Amino acid sequence: MTLKTIHKEISACRQCPLGENRMGIAVPGEGSPNASLFFIGEKPTKGEAKQGRHYIGKSGAHLRYLMKEAGIDYQDTFITSTLCCCPPENRDPTVEELEQCWGWTEEQLDETKPEFIVAVGRFAARQFIDPLQTGKQRMGDIHGIPTWAEVDGRPVKVFPSYHPAAGLFNTSLEPVIREDFETLGTLLRRANEGDYSG
Repeated sequence: MTLKTIHKEISACRQCPLGENRMGIAVPGEGSPNASLFFIGEKPTKGEAKQGRHYIGKSGAHLRYLMKEAGIDYQDTFITSTLCCCPPENRDPTVEELEQCWGWTEEQLDETKPEFIVAVGRFAARQFIDPLQTGKQRMGDIHGIPTWAEVDGRPVKVFPSYHPAAGLFNTSLEPVIREDFETLGTLLRRANEGDYSG
């Protein structure tokens, strides 16, 4: 299945109450179909659901800034979220919603076949590290530490990170997020040289 077909199906999806009563439109992933770096965020915001695009506004500008500073090519990325629809009042995703929508993320991962997954925020990170969403794994404990996951039968390195917007609202996190992205940039450069350690 091509990304174009997947995105058409996401736009028509009504498999959960969010799809039935969605605010705005569904927001499928976007970016390079051959991306080596696959970002998974939390959920579309109300503004993103209006435009049908991820990371618009200040958070998107900040993400691109962090990537540029870390030497990461934005054109070599694919960006999506654990949810394709914006929850009411921009609330956190429920476990049921994550279970219903995660299949779309897996479809896009299978088609893109990235080398690295950047799990942005606690809900995306827990899909790999704490799939039952127990909350026992806090971002403060797992951010910036790469781990391996199996995706479509092949190993992929997963890099948990705070959401870029967290640094805009909590300035004490900004140096931490910058350091995470610098670490990510280093890992990518090493991978390009055939070194997947670290």
